[in-house]
Amino acid sequence: MKNLKPYSGNSIDLYSAAVARKRDGVVKDRLKEIENEISLCFDSYQENFQHNTLLELHPKGFVAPCKDDLLSLYDYDSFTIREFRKNLKKQQSRGVKSICQNCTIDSVGTLDHIVPKEEFPEFAVNPQNLFPCCSKCNSHKSDNWKDTDKGLFLNLYLDQLPKEQYLFVQIEGDDLDDIDFQYYLENRNGIDRSLFELIESHYTRLHLLERMNSKAVDEFDKLLVDIQSHIEGLSMEEVIQTVTTEANKLKQIYGYNHWLPVLKLAIIDNEVILESLGMKQKILTV
Repeated sequence: MKNLKPYSGNSIDLYSAAVARKRDGVVKDRLKEIENEISLCFDSYQENFQHNTLLELHPKGFVAPCKDDLLSLYDYDSFTIREFRKNLKKQQSRGVKSICQNCTIDSVGTLDHIVPKEEFPEFAVNPQNLFPCCSKCNSHKSDNWKDTDKGLFLNLYLDQLPKEQYLFVQIEGDDLDDIDFQYYLENRNGIDRSLFELIESHYTRLHLLERMNSKAVDEFDKLLVDIQSHIEGLSMEEVIQTVTTEANKLKQIYGYNHWLPVLKLAIIDNEVILESLGMKQKILTV
């Protein structure tokens, strides 16, 4: 999981571009009539975005037909949104371009509205309100975004992720055919309490721990083959150092609390797995 760089252009330009492509002349005219009003709304969003105070936003209160007009501007496959997605993707580092950073498991295939478009139709095509994610995360999040004055999900444009580890995995089972994985969160490294509570809410509401457990099962055999490739001719310390170095490089690319490097480090610390790989003799002779 890594922070993404937000859209760097002029936000109202996306609104204007989406309006310009409307074919229904009546709808287009109504949308043009409220453009100055929408621009003020976008200014308010920008100010709260800069201070990470989006929870303080209040809906403008648009009703039909304007609300329906505004909602009609958003279409994931429309030319305007495709161009936005392309430009936003170019801004990101290679490790996060195509994988949903809300979960780090599935591929991006939708855009999440950080503040929900049904409640805030004025931000249906505000680029700072559009976050690339997978369909599972978008479905789990739905129109939920806050509980009174507390956010329910990380905003990975704004909420800076800690470098300290908070994601861990316990490996269970007495042989390879019985191996199971249990990811869990723990604040053993002094992360700010309010941030850790937000992380917990994010992981819980998106069912991330359960999804990571399943992903670990799917990827386990590949990881074993990868580790086995290091064993020949190396001492135990050298194998551990090699895998640890690889895991730390993955953390730099994918994030300090990505499920994959966390799992790799847990595997080389598990005696059942090491024994199955023929490492027990190495342990005894080192």
